[in-house]
Amino acid sequence: MHFVLVDYREGKLYRYFVMENGDGWGADYDARRRTADWQFQWFWPDKSINTSENTARCQSCHQSQQGSYYLFTGYRLPRFSGTPIE
Repeated sequence: MHFVLVDYREGKLYRYFVMENGDGWGADYDARRRTADWQFQWFWPDKSINTSENTARCQSCHQSQQGSYYLFTGYRLPRFSGTPIE
């Protein structure tokens, strides 16, 4: 499962953020930083990795949502009846 947050500034794509999970992902992190099997990464519009962003901040914030599978909208997923963007 993955989620993409697209950040537009002044009508242009500025960057995007990917939150994705997979079996065993996150195992390399210290237990205090772990968010189950979720990984986080920012990217530039050309799809190169944006290394200037601090993804530890993302993990820290999402840890507060453990009861919703580390998602701020996790409780909405079972009720989603739309079409995902491919």
